[in-house]
Amino acid sequence: VMSHLRSSLKDPKGFNDNTMAYIDVIDSMSQEENHSLRYAFLRADSIRMVTRTLVAIAPHMSTPAGSRYFDIMVSSFRHLYYCLNSTSGFTWVLQAIKAGLLSAFCDCSPRYAELQLEGQEIIVDIVQDLLPKYLVYKSVIKAVGVSLRMIERSQQMSKVLKVITTPIIRS
Repeated sequence: VMSHLRSSLKDPKGFNDNTMAYIDVIDSMSQEENHSLRYAFLRADSIRMVTRTLVAIAPHMSTPAGSRYFDIMVSSFRHLYYCLNSTSGFTWVLQAIKAGLLSAFCDCSPRYAELQLEGQEIIVDIVQDLLPKYLVYKSVIKAVGVSLRMIERSQQMSKVLKVITTPIIRS
């Protein structure tokens, strides 16, 4: 599954219909905590590959074509939600941030209001609860700093600010 996902990410024509199936398989087979399949996917670089998938689809999320990628976005965030805190979460969080998680979070934000409550909670939990726990590590702080500077330079933050009044942001 991972090799097929890698191939679909390299395809110059963009995602094919199988990309959703690859992400779904990875997501559904890694949801159970402490399951050997979850650890197998983590060893196979699923965090980086799923995050890169999010980064690849994220710019399309604010366009009419974004609905085509909606399910991939949901499954990708769900996989990250279940796996970022596995074993040494520090490793996985750092991988996700370096692969562009914060950028993808900003670019996908125009679609958050369309998510069901569970999907909204997953995304909020990743950014508001899970990631901050790892900000005690210098390498995570540096990676977040680099990401935030890139986001500020690219005006991606304005996408998030447009959605700030929707239910996705909770206090």
